[in-house]
Amino acid sequence: KIIPSKSTFDVKFTSAPVKTSSIYTIQTNIDVIPIDIVQLNTIDLLTNLSNNFSSTANLIFTIDEQLKEFPFTVNLSSCSSSSDVYNVIIGSIAAKEEDIMYGPYVINRNSIVKKSFKSRNSLIFGNVEKKNTSNITFYYDEEPGADNVKLYYTLFGTNLTNPDFYNLYTKDMFFEDDVDDVSNVREWSNGMSVPYFDGYIYVPTQDHPLVFKYRQLIEKVVNGQVVKTTREADYYIDVVETQDFSNQKWIPQFYLKKTENSTFQDFPFYIHFVNNRDYEVDKDGNKSNVLDEDLIQEYLNKYKISGMDLTLIPPYFKPFELQAEIEYNRSYSYVEIKQTVERKLTQNYSIYSTKIGQRITRSKIFKDIMTVAGVENCSISYFGFDLSGRTNNVEELNCDFYEILCKKEDSYDSYGNQIGGFVLNYVGME
Repeated sequence: KIIPSKSTFDVKFTSAPVKTSSIYTIQTNIDVIPIDIVQLNTIDLLTNLSNNFSSTANLIFTIDEQLKEFPFTVNLSSCSSSSDVYNVIIGSIAAKEEDIMYGPYVINRNSIVKKSFKSRNSLIFGNVEKKNTSNITFYYDEEPGADNVKLYYTLFGTNLTNPDFYNLYTKDMFFEDDVDDVSNVREWSNGMSVPYFDGYIYVPTQDHPLVFKYRQLIEKVVNGQVVKTTREADYYIDVVETQDFSNQKWIPQFYLKKTENSTFQDFPFYIHFVNNRDYEVDKDGNKSNVLDEDLIQEYLNKYKISGMDLTLIPPYFKPFELQAEIEYNRSYSYVEIKQTVERKLTQNYSIYSTKIGQRITRSKIFKDIMTVAGVENCSISYFGFDLSGRTNNVEELNCDFYEILCKKEDSYDSYGNQIGGFVLNYVGME
């Protein structure tokens, strides 16, 4: 059996790459299957465009936190191919370059719409901000004569002609009036060809915009009560153990498997698999020149496919320094105050406590010190990476996704005076 405290292997999932040689510094992301990525794939536009964009309906949409009063409004009436649709949308977004209300979206316009690798005649709409409030929202065109149903049928097809899209964004995620039966579509005029089969499409209405969120909550009945919950899980790890009779031990093998109801869309996520280095010895018990990382790389390379990157790299630590004067009540012991403050700071900001890519603020450290019983006041005179040079004295320290901020080890001059690390001076107050 695999005993966690003695296991040779440890597996953790994250939604972003983490550069570290210690599995213990990696924080497993419970929502590793991303809740923050919205991708909407259109139908094959080559077979669906004939005269269908001649409608006066405009494509009106916002991305993420973009205000609904300032949407992108795109007229596709001149489009006769997927390239036309792509160029018109990109051009319409770029035209807002001078308007500060559209700034971040104009800069990231190539993420908002892009050409699909899977189908040369399909496009993919995407969002910009990567967080759980991310969304793409389409609005009803209220101009007289605007044919909204025709527009969205042309872009996204039906549940039978674009199953990937409709399986990912199921009917239970939308208001009933946003779901239009294809039987209504058959009544269209203007010579448009409509397939004769049952099905449905999604269309914004005057009362309800069409909001797409990847991890949107849905209502379910649990123990007789209606609750809002997430959809089913997409993946799980199956651990299969095989017995090595020669060495009299069990060898675990890990398999990443899709759940039966998985609706996972294409997007990278990361598995961190770190081997215990105690086992880096040859058959005679001597340290091996071939690292386990080399063996893992050699094994995984046989199964490497396009779009997969295999990287094993060391962590990048960014030690920071602090200088502060701490005033404490003399009714408390100096030794007690000193030990409590320094133990708390070490626990909170050592390499074992800080997280990958996590920022640290001066106010957070101030709060940590002030919440120690007996501390009356605290004045932080330096917070940065270079105490000796007094440069980069800031309110907030940031790091990249692969970096780890941590407390710098204390250092002293030849006379025993502390000159680096967390330099703390304690002043007793009556």
